[in-house]
Amino acid sequence: MTRPHFINLLVLLVTIAIGYWFISNTQWVEESRPQPLTGEAAIDPYYAARLLVKALGAHAQTLPRLDRLPPPNTTLVLSSHFWNLFSEQEKALHEWVKAGGHLVLDADLLDTASLHWIGVKRVYPKRTSDAQDESSKEVDVTDEVTDEGVNPYFDPETLQDGPRCRTLEEIGGQASSSSEPRRISLCTPLHSRLEYADKTAWRLQARLGSQVIRIAEGRGKVTVFNTQDPFTYRGLLFEDHAQYFVAVTDLQRGDSIWFIPFEEGTPLLKLMWQKGAAVIVVALLAIAAALWRATPRFGPLMALPHATRRSLRDQIVGSGEFVRRTKGQQALLHAQQRALDQLARRRIAGYETLSMQDRLAAIARACQFDAAELGRALAPEADGATALEAKLHALESVRRRLAAPRKP
Repeated sequence: MTRPHFINLLVLLVTIAIGYWFISNTQWVEESRPQPLTGEAAIDPYYAARLLVKALGAHAQTLPRLDRLPPPNTTLVLSSHFWNLFSEQEKALHEWVKAGGHLVLDADLLDTASLHWIGVKRVYPKRTSDAQDESSKEVDVTDEVTDEGVNPYFDPETLQDGPRCRTLEEIGGQASSSSEPRRISLCTPLHSRLEYADKTAWRLQARLGSQVIRIAEGRGKVTVFNTQDPFTYRGLLFEDHAQYFVAVTDLQRGDSIWFIPFEEGTPLLKLMWQKGAAVIVVALLAIAAALWRATPRFGPLMALPHATRRSLRDQIVGSGEFVRRTKGQQALLHAQQRALDQLARRRIAGYETLSMQDRLAAIARACQFDAAELGRALAPEADGATALEAKLHALESVRRRLAAPRKP
């Protein structure tokens, strides 16, 4: 056997040994793991409850917001903390209950002032110490304490395998006339109790105190539940949670239930379009027009005239018009006065030796022009556009007369 063959054989034996050890020291087992909720079950916390209601011959629906109240004789399960964004909803809800509606309310909403008419209060009992007298009126929360003496509500680590189950007993109402009260096994942390003045009201009670209370209000009724929604998501699948849901909602065949788990607001842009579409369209058009006007242009607004050679007269008239429009009236007046003065020096003998008054008189005699009007035209200032035009006209008339050829 050659050296390369020996090395290949050795590698093969080592590979076989490693594979044998791996197979001998490992095993394949099946492990069940809960799958995450998908679809509508992950969005609607009352999805399982709606399926249960449908299976029992009733009707149920989940609404994104409480923008309208259901018809009378309908059960409304309300757990949204933002249901009363508008004050008129509070009064409307009370009137709806008195008209025959059944309100099923999460006890977390009892803190709002708008629901004080219900009369149910939530009480948080204090723990009793070992040294406390047995006759103390404080309620001991031993119903919540595990074998290790830890309250599962305050220590989340003890809830890894699910909360400890306890029994709720039906008291009051129709249950008082039956020989054997209904008992419901509930697996959820309990940390407080509900209290109501009428002790004969229907309730579900644990060792800690009442957890569900139903009271009458007009022709309707209100049910307050203190437990943490054991019939939401997967909670309905544990122990007697389905029976607990039926008891809380007083579900009967043919009933109708509305669930309001949250108050889903309309997106701002969608709300703006619904309420003010015309204003938005006009504003967008105005912005587009402003941007179009502000953008650089590739050419003039109007076609430029063909370049042609202008006459000297047009050039002079255009220059004078430009000076007039650009508030150069005084410069134009002074130029006209200087032109007359230079012409007079050439046309009137001894003009430079004369005084200002004599110069004025000499020009007026030579041109046969009114001396007073010529004096006003030679004044250094022009009062307004009308006065300027009159002075320029007078000076130009005198200049032309003075420049005209003399008759022999």
